[in-house]
Amino acid sequence: MREIMMDLVSIRRSFAKLIVSKLAKSKMSPFQLLIMDFINWHSGTSLKDIAEQFKVSMASVSEPIEQLVKSKMVKRKGDDKDRRISRLFVEDKGKKILKKTMDESVKQLFGSFSLKDLKMYHQVLKKISTNLEKNKK
Repeated sequence: MREIMMDLVSIRRSFAKLIVSKLAKSKMSPFQLLIMDFINWHSGTSLKDIAEQFKVSMASVSEPIEQLVKSKMVKRKGDDKDRRISRLFVEDKGKKILKKTMDESVKQLFGSFSLKDLKMYHQVLKKISTNLEKNKK
């Protein structure tokens, strides 16, 4: 069991290094990539939604988002119903970086896996996630 835990830690570190190297040109942090991916999947999301998703304060996500907006990877738009809320959308520039980084990383991670291997791996991950959620309560 300990070997599995050590392997998980090692994989996490290696994956983090891979992501950092892929992001070097764009001067983005891995956290910004995660935020942008979340915005991409939840187009029109708010700063509050992102903070809740990542279980951090709104202050912790505001600066990384501001940098994404300044670099024209993310667009901020006022909410039609509530002027206090800004909605966030990934721009084309951000989508290109996101796609390239994610596609290359996934290929490197799972390139040698068969479809059967991937399905089995996904099932294992779901079980781990379920176990972790049960223990949270």
